[in-house]
Amino acid sequence: MNSRKASFGLVLLIVSGVAGCKLVKIADEKASSSSGTMFADNTARLDSQAAAMWQPKVLPYMREKAVDLSALRSALSAGFEAGAKKFGYRAAANGAPWNFAVRFSGKIVEADTRSRAATISIDTDGDGKADATVALGPVILSTSLRDVLPFVRFGDYKNQIAFAGISKALNSYAYDHVLKEFPRQSIVGRQVEGIGATSLSSAGSTVTIVPVELKERSP
Repeated sequence: MNSRKASFGLVLLIVSGVAGCKLVKIADEKASSSSGTMFADNTARLDSQAAAMWQPKVLPYMREKAVDLSALRSALSAGFEAGAKKFGYRAAANGAPWNFAVRFSGKIVEADTRSRAATISIDTDGDGKADATVALGPVILSTSLRDVLPFVRFGDYKNQIAFAGISKALNSYAYDHVLKEFPRQSIVGRQVEGIGATSLSSAGSTVTIVPVELKERSP
């Protein structure tokens, strides 16, 4: 009799353990599914925000604030802080890069279009050397486009992940609607012009531009 009770108790223990494992697995799967859905929803929401602000806010602001790249270089060389305060914007405290809306034109002297983080290097002053890099994407790692816009503020987003997400959304919109159709083959030697955002920490910083407008122009 005692042997039967012991066997019955062992069966119950095994069944309970198996059932418990199944419950935990189901709960984990639900949590994982919920997390994935939330991430997708957040991404879609940020993409929607970027699209909604592009025509009424982003383009008008960039066109209004864009300073000719050569003029910006001259001002920053004469005195970086003074030039940056005159032409740039930064929301963070001292030490963060300054962000600028720039208008640029020049000759393509180098092109890296095989990479997903494709770029062109342009000569803007006619000396035959590259002095600015223009992002073509689809992968754009810079946050300059987000950071140059005073109406895109960190405090308006839930956390750093969401703030990084709106930067990615803006870059993605720029690629889909501005850069995707830009030629990728045999473009060295062609002339381009556009408007974009760049971030600089000093007068000698490398100029990397995220365009909101980019097109070929006649020589």
